Amino acid sequence: MNVGSLTMSVQQLSPDQLLSSKKTAAKPEAQLEAYMKQSPAERMREAILKKLGVTEEEMAQMPPEQQEAVTRQIADMMKQEMDKQGMPSQGAFVNTSA
Repeated sequence: MNVGSLTMSVQQLSPDQLLSSKKTAAKPEAQLEAYMKQSPAERMREAILKKLGVTEEEMAQMPPEQQEAVTRQIADMMKQEMDKQGMPSQGAFVNTSA
């Protein structure tokens, strides 16, 4: 795309479309902020769901048995990822010195 066609396409937008595009410009910042507020486990779960091609919304719509199966699969994949990275999968945050 050259600058001329970009200018022309911007000129063809209505004022409402321009305002809408400005609102979506703030969206990446909001997405980054939401991502940064997630725990590492939440981020990992989200990444695994994406690999599986399932959204949280789709998961909520599944029957309980299917939700349990996907949850088990997520847990297995999380454990595999942690093992691959050399992270302890159990007792990592337990103080055993007491």
